[in-house]
Amino acid sequence: MLYFLKDLQDVFGPFRLFEYQSVRAVIAAFIALLVGFAVARPLLRKLQNIRQPERDASLMGELAKTGSKVPTMGGLLIFFCTLAGTLLAARPNVYVYGVLAVYVGMSLVGFWDDYKKVKLQSSDGISEKQKWIGLTASALAGFGILIAHPGARENICELWIPFTSTPLLAGTEPAYLLSSGLPAIALLIGAAAFFWLVCGGASNAVNLTDGVDGLATGCLLPNIAVFGAIAYFAGNSILSEYLNINYIPGAGELTIFCSALAAGALVFLWFNGEPAEVYMGDIGALGIGGALGAVAVVSGQPFLLPISGFIFVAEALSVIIQRSYFKATKRLNGEGKRIFLMTPIHHH
Repeated sequence: MLYFLKDLQDVFGPFRLFEYQSVRAVIAAFIALLVGFAVARPLLRKLQNIRQPERDASLMGELAKTGSKVPTMGGLLIFFCTLAGTLLAARPNVYVYGVLAVYVGMSLVGFWDDYKKVKLQSSDGISEKQKWIGLTASALAGFGILIAHPGARENICELWIPFTSTPLLAGTEPAYLLSSGLPAIALLIGAAAFFWLVCGGASNAVNLTDGVDGLATGCLLPNIAVFGAIAYFAGNSILSEYLNINYIPGAGELTIFCSALAAGALVFLWFNGEPAEVYMGDIGALGIGGALGAVAVVSGQPFLLPISGFIFVAEALSVIIQRSYFKATKRLNGEGKRIFLMTPIHHH
């Protein structure tokens, strides 16, 4: 919304500053901080009766909790901050809409999971099948918005490997294939599957990392900063050419989204740092992880995510290894064994 004030620069000269993404990124962060600290205390009072239930951790080897006095669903705070900063400061375009669709959709899935846990006072929440259906629908909604735009459709099919000067898949190839019938269908299915894999995988990896006061948020902040910078570089023709990355007109607006998201995460960290006054819950972890994955794909650098977010990868792998080993040894010996004392690995 604030972007359109640039059209009034003849009335008031400084309004032309709203045309610059860097200026609006700062404004988005400032708005998110204001909203965050304005709603934090009232929201925390509302969440006082929403306690995180005990978990059945027999498979993971975690010690039984005695019950938490800390409220959950604190990701609502980040959600409000991010939406306020993005909607007020970003110039609406297909990339912003696509990433917001993933973020809002996966946040709603997390809200549903948290709400069910609290309502039933069970650690189970929604089933794995229901969760993946929701995450898949959210990812496909964002992907559908992106491929509906010709320019975004070509860019989302162009993939780059970090530290290389040429793309793994050139943008001209998808553009050619999209006009040739059957190969285009196969390409779109592959691109949709890859988008779903990155968004869904990042969403669950961040969710698994959320287990110690300030851990998930502290790991998220540098990753949000990295991909906010990548989006800015990709949206700038001069910087993208200099850095040998794909030039994606309009992708720089995702810098505003990342700026608002980072500011919201900082507000949350203020209350989530040890000793935590509130937990993030699935509404925060699933939504932010999915949005981070979407920004990585849209900016053409999805393979940078496992590097910058290696902690999330390690957390997810520890759970996969633990579950697989436990089930395999139980099937062979009748008794499951564990590799780690506890998973995710931050408990070990």
